[in-house]
Amino acid sequence: MELPTGAISRLTKSTEFFQITVLVTPILAIVVSVAVAIFITWPKFSEVLRLVESNRELVIRVQALEEKAVKLENLAQDQGKLNRELVASEQLLPSNKAVFTLLRQVENAAATSGVLIGRTEIAPGSISDNQASSGQSPLTGTAGDVAPKLVLKADLTSDYRSFLAFLTNILSLARVVSIGDLSLAASTSGEQATQVRTAMAINAYWQPLPGELASVETPIDDLTSTEEALLSKVSLTGSIGEAPAAPVTIPAVPIGKVDLFAPF
Repeated sequence: MELPTGAISRLTKSTEFFQITVLVTPILAIVVSVAVAIFITWPKFSEVLRLVESNRELVIRVQALEEKAVKLENLAQDQGKLNRELVASEQLLPSNKAVFTLLRQVENAAATSGVLIGRTEIAPGSISDNQASSGQSPLTGTAGDVAPKLVLKADLTSDYRSFLAFLTNILSLARVVSIGDLSLAASTSGEQATQVRTAMAINAYWQPLPGELASVETPIDDLTSTEEALLSKVSLTGSIGEAPAAPVTIPAVPIGKVDLFAPF
């Protein structure tokens, strides 16, 4: 029995339509799944990743704050040591220029070593701290200096041994200093010992106190063993170098008659 050609054609079209209809549903499901993954799932997943990273950073910050709290508690328990280190650090690096203190220290070093100071010079305005923030004045340090500095220029007259003793005393001061612009000139007259004329610049460093407190999360740096030993030495001896040079004994010389009107 043979079917009519029209019936076969309609049956074929019905089969194709059914096959297409069967494929549309999974295709739509795949498209919807992809759209959900792109527009909903992936943003949420990225947000979860950001939350995990944020939580990790918060945990680290909390641990750092706890460590800082422990250090502050330990410092508060030993107020005596903290005060001694504060005083020693103020001697090493004063919070102001301390011009007159520096002059007195230089004069004491000269008197102890037997050096005659001919002239000292500090440029005008050095007593004031108004230029501390500029960082360009020779009195407050330049861009290459680790801290602002005060420059004291001095002319000295002495013998060579006394000059070395003076340098030892200056470099043994508790305050952080350095010697610059050093020039020497020696002269000998007759039977007198060689005299050394010296011009130098004594750079005395200082650091102004901060104008505002740091962030609560700023870590506290622990002192190294070398720094603790230095502060302890300054606290005990008042110097950072070797022991200052011993005072020079001035020999007795004839000075003439005590009473000018007394008979011979």
